[in-house]
Amino acid sequence: MKPRPFSKKIFFTGVYIGIIFLAMVFLGELSIRIYKVVSGKGGNIWLPDEYLGVIHAPNSRFLYEESYSNEFHIRRKTNSFGLVGKQVTLRKSENTARIIVLGDSFTEALQVEEGRNYCELLQDKLNSAYHSEVARSRHSEVAGRRILEASKILRCAQDDAVKPAQDEPACEVLNAGMSGFSPISEFFFLKRELLRLKPDVVILQLFANDVFEDNKARAMSLLDNRGMPVKISRFFVPDKKKASALSSVQEFWPQVIYRIKKAIAAKSMLAQSIARAQKNLFKRSKFHQRMSARPEFYDFNQFFIIQDDHPLFRDEPFRTRTWEQTRKYILAIRDLTKVNGAKFYLFYIPPVGQLKWERYNSNCCYFVLRPNTYLNQRLAELSRQEGIAYLDLLEIFRQRSEEDLYFTKDCHLNSEGHAVVADSLFRLLF
Repeated sequence: MKPRPFSKKIFFTGVYIGIIFLAMVFLGELSIRIYKVVSGKGGNIWLPDEYLGVIHAPNSRFLYEESYSNEFHIRRKTNSFGLVGKQVTLRKSENTARIIVLGDSFTEALQVEEGRNYCELLQDKLNSAYHSEVARSRHSEVAGRRILEASKILRCAQDDAVKPAQDEPACEVLNAGMSGFSPISEFFFLKRELLRLKPDVVILQLFANDVFEDNKARAMSLLDNRGMPVKISRFFVPDKKKASALSSVQEFWPQVIYRIKKAIAAKSMLAQSIARAQKNLFKRSKFHQRMSARPEFYDFNQFFIIQDDHPLFRDEPFRTRTWEQTRKYILAIRDLTKVNGAKFYLFYIPPVGQLKWERYNSNCCYFVLRPNTYLNQRLAELSRQEGIAYLDLLEIFRQRSEEDLYFTKDCHLNSEGHAVVADSLFRLLF
């Protein structure tokens, strides 16, 4: 019998190895999916992303709960764009106004059931108001005029030909909230992913830890010569690695590889698990641990900007510099919104500690003294100077501080709190 040529041996060995590898991948994928079903947790919520730091797993159904609070066990889903909520199309109807809400975990709102988040409640209110307005003015000369006027939300419609059909929403409110995001991340998210959805309005939600989060995210990120992000990370890396990454960030093949990896991760739970494990490995590095322990990046200091007694607040150059960074990214979002023909709104959700101190201080481990209003004053000042439509919910929430608007342990808004936000935004917009 004639021996096989060496090249054929290599070929068949490669085929066998390939079959074994594919079998292992299949078994790994199957095992993870079975575990997710048996455990009842469903799909993943967040995934690492090379450019945005973190994204939502697209088309995912999941269970969200926190064992330390045990206050909620909520089943939610994301759409194909990775936004929390129902599916939307890339192209919207010409007769529908699209609102994108940027924010953090208060906007993401995984603690409340579908339909109870302020974005969804606001959408219902705007559509209801639109149809009521049209019904009232059907025989008048100003029929539909309240739809996206110069200072309002909905698009001006003078005749039936340009009005939404009965089953077509006059307004869509898309929830683009993401845990841990702050203006630097929200600017990059809007620029890189969300503008393709062609929003008519962009609303930015702010929170009291945004100045801290901006400073931390900025220190982790790759920035251009104007200080704007070109790549955001969720872990610290040495400056040498940053310089190397910055040099290749616009090259063709790294972008292609990123898109391929992202497409695979969108479909494969095994790929998602590997990406999450890799991120956790980076976060356990000595360099990341050392940087995270520094006062300006230590998470327990995240509310320094509203604490008179905090060393970082008393460090005036640091306080001024970090606020100016956040101010810069808020205005960058505003400018990007305006350049793309959309309107911009800004609003602030207070942490529970800023409300009635006698009622809430026992739940606020971050605060020793009653929080101040330094950030509220800076935001109001910025809005006056720049002509930004701004809503500070602090006083509205203080007037209702005897009501239960927050979860007791988790300290995010509950359904009643979201209803207050939706009512307040509705009055601002309509």
